Amino acid sequence: MSALPMLGNLAWAPVPAIENVEVLDRFNGVPTFGLFSVGGERQLFWRVTGYVPRSFSIWLYVPLTADDETRLAHAEPSDLLGGLVFQSQAPRYVAVGVAKDYRLVFEREWQLPPDTDAQRLLDDVLGFLLDALTIALNEDMPPARGKLCSRHPKSSANSPQPKILSSENSAAKMTRVSPGISCRSQEARSHPAPPR
Repeated sequence: MSALPMLGNLAWAPVPAIENVEVLDRFNGVPTFGLFSVGGERQLFWRVTGYVPRSFSIWLYVPLTADDETRLAHAEPSDLLGGLVFQSQAPRYVAVGVAKDYRLVFEREWQLPPDTDAQRLLDDVLGFLLDALTIALNEDMPPARGKLCSRHPKSSANSPQPKILSSENSAAKMTRVSPGISCRSQEARSHPAPPR
């Protein structure tokens, strides 16, 4: 996704400088489904679950192509998610967000599987979030991808190399990408599946 959802923003307006929000559905006055535009690109937002539990909700953000927008313009109201989220012909990258009291508190990129029905999608997204939250907690990772890089204004090219941030068996490391900027990376390794 080109525009990363930002923590603290409203779930239906997840990025700054939104040019337009088109609400297509609401529940108790709160937007649950619609489109937003930022930087000339359109994205669909959808509240996957209600309040799980109480004030928490799970959101999906789907970047749209010109073909997707044409399909939406001609779709039946009961089938707006068909082909985009459900029964998509190809896998696509989306963002999954967790909101508390309508404000984003966690987000990650996820590959939406192709040819998925509603129940399987719900199971898959909840399983993904469980894994993502477990890894973030175990590896002391920030709750948003935009927080993975940080600026160090007084550092220079001669600054010492970053060190491993967590225990010796951890794969989370800080890597200097240019003078003054460090990014946390996650090396590929197998994580035991958390109990479900």
